[in-house]
Amino acid sequence: MKKLSTKEQIIKYLLSLEREYKKNQIQVTISRNGFNESDISNIGEHELINKLAILETERFITVNFLGPKRDLSCYITIVLHDTVLNYFDNKKQTIIIQRNYWIQFWIPVSISAVALVVSIIALLRGLL
Repeated sequence: MKKLSTKEQIIKYLLSLEREYKKNQIQVTISRNGFNESDISNIGEHELINKLAILETERFITVNFLGPKRDLSCYITIVLHDTVLNYFDNKKQTIIIQRNYWIQFWIPVSISAVALVVSIIALLRGLL
């Protein structure tokens, strides 16, 4: 299986956390202890905060720091949007669609190329 990128590892981690349903939103909470005990603790706290900021600018999540600092010294509440909830399903569908487009393009092109070669060979035989 293909190795997940850091972004995908963080998304997988967020989706694995216990969810809270508040105000028609799905929220998860991250703490320093919970992060340090997780599978993705090897990426580091600073990298996690940077990737969460990127995910927020991509509108996958909304990050709410409960303390004045942008770190894990206090809990972080994260609102999960539909795009992140369906991220892996959408990624799988995109791969299938891309493969189908590839097949739809290359099969006719290959058949046309073979037909062109056959007609050139037939033309050359007719001239000789």
